[in-house]
Amino acid sequence: MRKLLLLLVLLGATRASAGIPAEQDDCLGCHTDESQTFDLPSGEKLSLSVNQERFARSVHGESLRCIDCHSDKTSDHATGELKFKTRREVTKAYVGFDDKGTRMGVAVEAVEPGFADDVRLMVGFDPLTATLTGFSVLGQKETPGLGDKIEKNEAFGAGFRGKVAPIKGTKNATTGPSTVQTITGATISSRTVIQIINHAVALWQPRLLAFEKEGG
Repeated sequence: MRKLLLLLVLLGATRASAGIPAEQDDCLGCHTDESQTFDLPSGEKLSLSVNQERFARSVHGESLRCIDCHSDKTSDHATGELKFKTRREVTKAYVGFDDKGTRMGVAVEAVEPGFADDVRLMVGFDPLTATLTGFSVLGQKETPGLGDKIEKNEAFGAGFRGKVAPIKGTKNATTGPSTVQTITGATISSRTVIQIINHAVALWQPRLLAFEKEGG
């Protein structure tokens, strides 16, 4: 019986606009505060903040309640503990299947330091070939007008679709199967995205292949 039945993002697809259900107000009342963090045993800080605009555009805002996934949480959980010891342990993978049980897509969350702050991505790829279906920026605070183009420059994001990891960056236009053009003036932010994607695929590809081999 397959256990991973939830696909958070079908990367590369058009998102439908959606409002935030009223029952989410209690959760977002705290979790839209960017100062909300949790000190992990590793010494790292884990952000507990949710970007309300991105949340509303996502599948969460459209059809899911917070407690659909976080079923163990209640309104008085503010003083509770997390089971994670490092930020890497927080990373999750999502696999989506159609009604016939055929895998439709895989997406994994990953976060690493950028130029100004952490950059968090959702990365879509085919575990069999390491071919990327794309990525979505879940959070970033890169320099406005420069580094933030990793999210706002559609051509940059589109350049990853169909590429095979590991990816390399180049300043020039490229049609190579594993190369993408970086953003002028935002080399560090561009390389951060490439590094996050490469690390995510390297980490999750063998795990997902093993999961599929074992029949989920």
